[in-house]
Amino acid sequence: MHFSVPTSIHFGNKSETALQSYENPFVVADAFFKDTPMLNALLQNFKSYTLFTDFTPDPTLESVAKGVHAFQNANCKSLLAIGGGSAIDTAKAILFFSESDAKLAVIPTTSGTGSEVTAFSVVTDTNTRTKYPLISDRMLPHTAILDFDFIRSLPPAITADTGADALCHALESYVSLNHNPFSDALAEKAVLMIMQSLFKAFNGDQEAKEAMHYASTMAGIAFNSAGLGLCHGLAHALGARFKIPHGRANALLILPTIAFNTRDAKTEARYATLSRLLGNEGGQAILVRKLIADIRRLFLKIGIPQHLDIDKTAFEKEQNTIASAVLQDACTQSNPHPVTERDILNLYMEVM
Repeated sequence: MHFSVPTSIHFGNKSETALQSYENPFVVADAFFKDTPMLNALLQNFKSYTLFTDFTPDPTLESVAKGVHAFQNANCKSLLAIGGGSAIDTAKAILFFSESDAKLAVIPTTSGTGSEVTAFSVVTDTNTRTKYPLISDRMLPHTAILDFDFIRSLPPAITADTGADALCHALESYVSLNHNPFSDALAEKAVLMIMQSLFKAFNGDQEAKEAMHYASTMAGIAFNSAGLGLCHGLAHALGARFKIPHGRANALLILPTIAFNTRDAKTEARYATLSRLLGNEGGQAILVRKLIADIRRLFLKIGIPQHLDIDKTAFEKEQNTIASAVLQDACTQSNPHPVTERDILNLYMEVM
């Protein structure tokens, strides 16, 4: 087995000084950052740069192709991604498809994806309405900058969805078939910090927001090493067809996934360990029920709905295609318990 953290992580005051070695960067930024004082101040650190904002949320192959073309024409020596998961995934996919060895720096502006420390990028094929997780060490960022100023004004709804996503990363990596002692330690710490901080961050507590930013990165390191699981496979397939925000889809599907995975006794024991870390007591099955109850209570407090807001008839028309996509998803492969097409459809029905 192998564990490493190739990304250099910078946080605290003046963390942007880590960008001094990034000459003439190709800057991939969320469109709403364009012409903002925060972005303009950051870009003043560079003598020259090329700004690219022409990509879609949940980046598509078409928008990534635009980015590859713009990047190759710009002759930039490095990449800098500033934004949420869509901006970071776009920058990574540009690296992947351009086959460039340029350095990548990332400044996340949400606390959830963990993408600043992972070799993953998710792109959508609009023709097949399928989300494809790309996995390559070439997409690992060289530098991650956790600048608290970029998340200080994060709205409650985005705090909720991205925070739930980070929790799902930690939970899934902890029970993944590829978990290891190092990913376990990071996942445990991330679960504890998120369960303690997410509701406070949702209500605007700045210290809790900072804690969520760090916990998200810890969860990212954990799943980059251990992989994810069925919940993410379910969320990818559903989100590609019904435009559900990724974090929201994960939040809706993680609880039935936990219950499903407890069919495996070893996995149930691992969930019980997390429950004890949260202060719960009891036998193994009781501890898992308490963990599920704790997460459900947290999600209710931050406004996560309990049911999918999609047309059931529309879903049923595509259910076989969706189930097939889940089975083929790379994340599903590291789930601790085998899953069938019938299992997948039953899990979706639980949140309809």
